[in-house]
Amino acid sequence: MIRASYLLPIFSLAIGSVLAPSMPAQAGWTQQTPLDAPVARAGHQLAFDQLHGFTVLFGGRMLSNYFGDTWELTPVDYAASFTPFGEGCVGSAGIPALAPQLGSRPWSGEDFRLQLTGIPPGGQPFLLIGVTNPTTDLLFLGMPGCTAYLTPDILVSMVNLGGWAELTAPVPVDQAIHGLTPYAQCGVPDLGVNSAGMTASNPGVIVIGAQ
Repeated sequence: MIRASYLLPIFSLAIGSVLAPSMPAQAGWTQQTPLDAPVARAGHQLAFDQLHGFTVLFGGRMLSNYFGDTWELTPVDYAASFTPFGEGCVGSAGIPALAPQLGSRPWSGEDFRLQLTGIPPGGQPFLLIGVTNPTTDLLFLGMPGCTAYLTPDILVSMVNLGGWAELTAPVPVDQAIHGLTPYAQCGVPDLGVNSAGMTASNPGVIVIGAQ
């Protein structure tokens, strides 16, 4: 699979005709000239991947040449994303899992929706945001098997909805934050699971995107 870092490279392909990249831009479209782009073709398929926010192109032909390649077209500037890494620690309801809601990504000027699953129905979980991601074993806090993956620079309370929680965060319209990569991880109150009465979710790295 080939990933092009442009939202509209040769989008003239979408009209289903064999068109050269030099085709003049049409109303409502912006002609791009990326170094890494598919060749002109016909008979291809285009689809939008809502989960990942990419437009996907597959196959097609040029005269008697048939293509079996797949391309992902991403935004011109910064592609908004949330990428989990590391591990959460086991609590009474399983391992808390932090992830974006389906189709939600941290685009500048839009709401970013996170959800936390695998938590007990009581207590108020919280989201920690950090600008750096040092790894700290939390055994010294009475949380064996738990690891912090960030500096706790910002704390935001989440709403426990009876075994899962959610948070809606408006992302400011500010060019200065485009491309920033803060880190996120949740703390989950869980009485009796350890001496601290607390577990932690998996962490994730956020990329603030611009379209």
